[in-house]
Amino acid sequence: MKPDLLLLGDSHTIALEEGARSLGLDAAALRYGGNVWHEGKFGWNDNGFFPKGSNLGRRVLGQMQERLGVKNVFSVGAPVLTTVGFHLGRLTRPFNWFDHAVMGPGDPAPTSGLLASDALAEAYVAHFRGAHIRVLKRLSREAKLIVVPPPAISEEPNFRQLRAIVIRLMQRAGLEVFDAAEALHGAGPVPAHLIEADGQHMTAEYGAMVIERLRDEKRI
Repeated sequence: MKPDLLLLGDSHTIALEEGARSLGLDAAALRYGGNVWHEGKFGWNDNGFFPKGSNLGRRVLGQMQERLGVKNVFSVGAPVLTTVGFHLGRLTRPFNWFDHAVMGPGDPAPTSGLLASDALAEAYVAHFRGAHIRVLKRLSREAKLIVVPPPAISEEPNFRQLRAIVIRLMQRAGLEVFDAAEALHGAGPVPAHLIEADGQHMTAEYGAMVIERLRDEKRI
């Protein structure tokens, strides 16, 4: 039976999956660790999306293919929510090794560290996220696809700036991006009770809020 919702991404999809189920929706998730995504171990072929060089990844995909009875799991007509591209720790940590500080449009000049222009940071992000954007563009031809960036709850240097650049590049490529944190909370912080104890992931309650907003806006 076709699920109500498909999810593609990393551990940030857990909140969306649990939130969907709390609303009575059948959500099916294709989830891989951040290293698989950052190292580009994925692609697209005649059977749709596929993981590269990962026996576990192939098993996860095979289980969903068996459940849905199709090779291309994104061809069943269910909307897709994805967090692909937002395993941001793999971007920020190397960028921060030499104490660079991104100065985006309208930002004040940093008071410490090595100044990194917005253009330099964008080129850096494009290098590491170009393949992700290309695969998502291809996927968007198969299904209704919405990118749902996890909120910027990390205080790691340059996290918010690099997240904003990923969003910008995706929108420039024509992908639909729903920045749930901005939609739900504006410029204010995400309430603490919606953040898991690990300080990195969101709760099922937050996932349900995201999906309810998307349904209210008739995006899914």
